[in-house]
Amino acid sequence: VMQKQPVVDKDQNILMFNGEVFGGLQVGEEESDTERVSEVLQKGDLISTLQGISGPFALIYFKKSEQRIYFAKDRLGRRSLLLLQQSERWIISSTCEGIESENWREVAPTGIHFIQFKSGTAPTIRHIPWKRPLIDRNPISGLDISFSDEELFQASCEFLNVLKKSVSKRIETVQNYPSEVRNDCSSDQSRAARIGILFSGGIDSVVVTAIACETDSIPNDEPIDLINVCFDRKSCHMSPDRLSAVQAWRELKLLYPKRFLRLIMVNEEYERSVDEWGRKVSGILGPCDSVMDFNVGLALWTAAKGNG
Repeated sequence: VMQKQPVVDKDQNILMFNGEVFGGLQVGEEESDTERVSEVLQKGDLISTLQGISGPFALIYFKKSEQRIYFAKDRLGRRSLLLLQQSERWIISSTCEGIESENWREVAPTGIHFIQFKSGTAPTIRHIPWKRPLIDRNPISGLDISFSDEELFQASCEFLNVLKKSVSKRIETVQNYPSEVRNDCSSDQSRAARIGILFSGGIDSVVVTAIACETDSIPNDEPIDLINVCFDRKSCHMSPDRLSAVQAWRELKLLYPKRFLRLIMVNEEYERSVDEWGRKVSGILGPCDSVMDFNVGLALWTAAKGNG
């Protein structure tokens, strides 16, 4: 459920939340994740609440009674949260678009950061580490580590189970289109798809697609869009990735004949896309500014339109 932000509770605490709650906090089907997080933060322990949330998020929270601004993102850092200090003021934002500066930096996903405001003293930034480490960070000496075939097989099965749960949970949280949108389609090819997968034809996108095909959350007659972006005009938009995507799509259709898998081939000219969207994409990506950052960002931006 979409929620107008910021959310201000009855104690005048203020929350801005960019994320999704997949677990660790009970959220009803008709409830907003943001509103539910606000309710729990008002009543409970902030650190335990945030550390217990399963899902990507970034937030800014003003606790009036403490005169503190808390800001944090999930322990995997899956949502953008940036910090810029200018003289005696701070700017906290999910994007640096519109404010040019070389001093933007990503907020570390190592815990909860806060700015303490007290009369007569300059505000300072402090840090509260997560109570539990995300992983065992004991250093590994050398690379001469060997595993038996049985250990590798067991680890692979465990990883696949975790991936299946993750993909299935993500699909379950995607809302259905209203009935008038679902019914207003003259043909199967024009039907709106809730699920779209950025599809290179590589092993990662193929596995994610296979898991999506096996979930019960998508009816068999509902399309799953596999979106492949190609900027290679010189090859008539038949680059190696495009050829791999076509081959993988055909094999998936054979493996899952009851599924409505729709390959969306997006053909764009790189130079035109850079001229039209380059500045916008760079602003969203900042402070990340490598060539790889930009190319991946531009592909995601182009794929998100779903037109091909």
